[in-house]
Amino acid sequence: MPPLMFLALVLALTAATMVASLAVRCRRMSLLRRLCRQWSMNYSPRDPFNLTPKIAASFPVPGAADLNVVDVVYRQEPHWYRYLLTVEYTQGVLRAQRRRRWAVSLSEQRDPLHGNAPTILTPAPQHLSLLQQYAWLHDRL
Repeated sequence: MPPLMFLALVLALTAATMVASLAVRCRRMSLLRRLCRQWSMNYSPRDPFNLTPKIAASFPVPGAADLNVVDVVYRQEPHWYRYLLTVEYTQGVLRAQRRRRWAVSLSEQRDPLHGNAPTILTPAPQHLSLLQQYAWLHDRL
């Protein structure tokens, strides 16, 4: 195979993979937005509240690295901030490193002057799909 043809093939495969990944991401965002409307909550595809350090401090997976918070579903209640979010992280040390996604809920006291309640982190069962994890967490808010 000539080098230019090989280069064209590699570029085409890379472009196809990027398009497929983008399609999956857009579909997930669309489904989460629909759930937010049903639940009267708000949605952000990124982490506008800088929750990553709070999650990293109490994340229940030992050795989790490169934590990233995405797909934040949130609302304000009279005394609490409630968040449902996806944590993307790398698990494993040497050869068996894998990138994983896990939905968790986070509850923070809205007014820390009226007491100092701890931040509550609740992970969803990992055997469920990501959208099912969000629904499971919402039922427990």
